[in-house]
Amino acid sequence: MNRIPDIQNLSPFPPLQDYQYYDVFSAVFKISDLCNLHCTYCYRENALQTHALQDMDLEIIDNMLASILEYKQNLYRKYGWNKTPSLYFIWHGGEPLIVGIDRFQAILSIQEKYRKQGLLIDNCIQTNGTLINDDFLRLFKKEHFRIGVSIDGPREIQDAHRIHKNGKPSFDQTMQGISLLRECDYPWSAISVINTEAIGHEKEIHAFFQEQKPFEVDFTPAFFYETDISLPPKDYSSFMIKLFDIWISEKNPVYEIRFFKDVLYLLGYKEIPDKSSVICELSGKCHRNISVGSNGDIYSCECLNSKPENRIGNILEKSFSEIILDEPFVNMAGNTNLYRSECLDCDVFTICKAGCYNRRLPAEDGNPKLDFYCDARKEIIRHIKDYVVRQ
Repeated sequence: MNRIPDIQNLSPFPPLQDYQYYDVFSAVFKISDLCNLHCTYCYRENALQTHALQDMDLEIIDNMLASILEYKQNLYRKYGWNKTPSLYFIWHGGEPLIVGIDRFQAILSIQEKYRKQGLLIDNCIQTNGTLINDDFLRLFKKEHFRIGVSIDGPREIQDAHRIHKNGKPSFDQTMQGISLLRECDYPWSAISVINTEAIGHEKEIHAFFQEQKPFEVDFTPAFFYETDISLPPKDYSSFMIKLFDIWISEKNPVYEIRFFKDVLYLLGYKEIPDKSSVICELSGKCHRNISVGSNGDIYSCECLNSKPENRIGNILEKSFSEIILDEPFVNMAGNTNLYRSECLDCDVFTICKAGCYNRRLPAEDGNPKLDFYCDARKEIIRHIKDYVVRQ
């Protein structure tokens, strides 16, 4: 039986999370590094390239599913858990649709092999929407895919950064894909990257999503460490606070905003029913949503793969059980529980859980840092908290 990692808490403070019972909830598969767009703030475009851009070999997917199933079976057996191994399989890129529908069918055949061996698999795809067509829609319906579309908002907001490699805008092509989804009443969610052009346009962006009717939008700040790409914290808090006031004023909002709804839930707001999941940075479940690179490199989070030093192994070289027993993962998990002493005295610490690990990677001297958006998050959460108190 494979061992389970014994990860020590390196911090003198209470641990943020316990890795003794480490399980994996989802895996982001970089089906292809290639993309038909050239978004200027893309962390993949701006990261150091560690290998030639390529499509993912089917052997990587086969090895990964076999290895995760084995790990889960051993974990559940060890602790006597009476549940079925499951995995949320996230198709990602680059642009995953660029590989074509035949490649999708081949990957789904591999999934079916492991379903027969006892692994429950749910599929979700994150796409820029430009390549959605009737053939893909039929496949998504048949396989019950959840679909996320990356779109920042109305034309002027979208086309500020989400452009083609020749510099031409992408809004019309993305909207064509969304229109196909809406015509057949296919549910979809959106990821909207907040950039400097969005500041001051909260009403227009909200109105856009009200009209397009995704069931949920995840607004996330453009971020690539301490560079000009990253949205300034003051702009992030300003945008989110204004957007919250607009969104919450709707008696029956057409779409949910993930961060707001999760914070309201954690604050015990009466209008939010029980949730099956909370966004990872607020749930204390870091490193449970792993990333699989097109060359087999494994990262403990999709956000971490823009820095090669965050790599924890390669599935073509070692099993998943071996990877999480190795020093890179054990150190990463231990460092996740390192945080600044002032966090303990913060009134929103129980909500924010010290923030996103990727935005507070330890300094070169090993000392913990605050989340890049620490002050902004405090302002946003306190604003939402004040709203709850007034109700």
